[in-house]
Amino acid sequence: MGWPFIGETLEFLSPHRSNSIGTFLQQRCSRYGKVFKSHLFGSPAIVSCDYEFNMFILQNEGKLFQASYPKAMQGILGQYSLLIVSGEHHRKLRGIAVSFSAMSKSSPVFHSRIEKLAFSMLESWRGRREIAFLEEMKKVKKKKVNSTLINIDHGFHFSD
Repeated sequence: MGWPFIGETLEFLSPHRSNSIGTFLQQRCSRYGKVFKSHLFGSPAIVSCDYEFNMFILQNEGKLFQASYPKAMQGILGQYSLLIVSGEHHRKLRGIAVSFSAMSKSSPVFHSRIEKLAFSMLESWRGRREIAFLEEMKKVKKKKVNSTLINIDHGFHFSD
């Protein structure tokens, strides 16, 4: 079950192609079967590699199953993240996110703003030995929300 506290989280999060389930799941599913026990994000977890079983769980969430995530995930994502909330609250937030996403992506300015944001962020990291990734992503989110929702464009400078 991996290292103490960390468990198998680092292996679970290792990058893989989008058309693959990744080596972590491939190795464990072949060794332990389609449903197995692990230790992820500081908590014990049941992991399923079975598509039909996963669909059954998702379709019956709130009826037969209650989804939950480790406290570490809540701390990282926030208590109102789409991954954390459930039921009616999740449906409302998802509807807002989908409509906002569709509206933003159709804007011809959207891609140029994202590109400008990415280049500014990368430039601000030049010469730094360490990058506090979570803090940097909070800055990105704040800048993007300001520029998209309330049309405030600070030039995406990340010196603050």
